Amino acid sequence: MRSTRWRPAVPEVIRVRLRPVREADLAALEEGHSRDADPWNWFRHMPAGGLRRHFAEGMISEEGGTLAVETPEGALAGGVSWFTVPHGPTAACRALNIGISLLPGQRGRGYGAAVTAAVSQAALGAGAAYLVLFTDLANPTSNALYQRLGYEPIEDRVVLAFEAPG
Repeated sequence: MRSTRWRPAVPEVIRVRLRPVREADLAALEEGHSRDADPWNWFRHMPAGGLRRHFAEGMISEEGGTLAVETPEGALAGGVSWFTVPHGPTAACRALNIGISLLPGQRGRGYGAAVTAAVSQAALGAGAAYLVLFTDLANPTSNALYQRLGYEPIEDRVVLAFEAPG
């Protein structure tokens, strides 16, 4: 796992529109966010029907949400989701985990870069003290993209999970 910090020097990227998710988007988003469609998509993986239940409950809350990513031509390109996590000694210390997932046919067109740049700029504009990304070292596409957008590697980590025998 690589940890990177952002320096606010964002090159010009293609423009996308973030908008509320529509009911008509749900089937494409559920299919496009599956592990089969996107092996790198570990973020907020939902079981079948989970996105529809989330839509029925409201897609945006104080704790998290999902917006649709739309191309300049108005086509659905994917989604960006976020949720808050504790990040410090008090309840007020929170961080946002943000995940971007593009539909398979919309990848490689600069939309992920555009969303990453827009979210990074919005977070800094809203007063974020710093931005840190965690990426999978085995995903060269995202690692190259983040460096192109101005993020700098600060450390590499290994994450281990231990299970009790039996």
